[in-house]
Amino acid sequence: MLHGAARLAAERAGAGEAVAAWLNASVRVATLDASIAAAAAQGAAADIRRAELSRARSGEVAALEREQRSLAARFPRYFDVLKTPPISLASLQAQSGNDAKLLRGDEALVLLTAGDRRMPEGHRRGLVFVVTKETSAWAEIPLEPNALAAEIAALHAMLAAPGAGATLTAGAVAPSVTYDRARAFALYRALFGAPDIAAALVGKDRWLIAPQGALMSLP
Repeated sequence: MLHGAARLAAERAGAGEAVAAWLNASVRVATLDASIAAAAAQGAAADIRRAELSRARSGEVAALEREQRSLAARFPRYFDVLKTPPISLASLQAQSGNDAKLLRGDEALVLLTAGDRRMPEGHRRGLVFVVTKETSAWAEIPLEPNALAAEIAALHAMLAAPGAGATLTAGAVAPSVTYDRARAFALYRALFGAPDIAAALVGKDRWLIAPQGALMSLP
């Protein structure tokens, strides 16, 4: 949410391209981090690959720092908006102390990002993050941002169809309303059906959902 607000403010100030460049550099570093972690999991057999990735990461970190300096020079308020300290995973999952009140045992915090079609190809899709007292998980939404927005718009159109919001009186016949439940369920599966996400949500009766972008208007 903070990133979205900061980006909107930067775009209005004419610094949208600087934000995009910084975010793209951030994604490249994050992608390399994931690749390095995957190589490390393979043990000694991937030592050469891990070293190559580490060298590449050093170059991308330098590029990220350059883009950050450029953005800070063009629109310093961008980072002011982001200064609100995040809540750590350890705090959310604390079993005792004051932090234990942040998330209850029957709750799941679900963060949904819709993605950004302006990002480089392969990095445009949104993500789902789930945090519970016991675990955390994330998964990519298997829909491009435009396709996701189209599915949300389609659900809105069905709900806005004549008769969809009719109030029935005693003895009245319900109007014929076409609602594609299979399409709605397909979108539900796209958001919550990834195995790690579904497993994390088992037994959690209360979902605290924090959507971004087009997902904020999801029925």
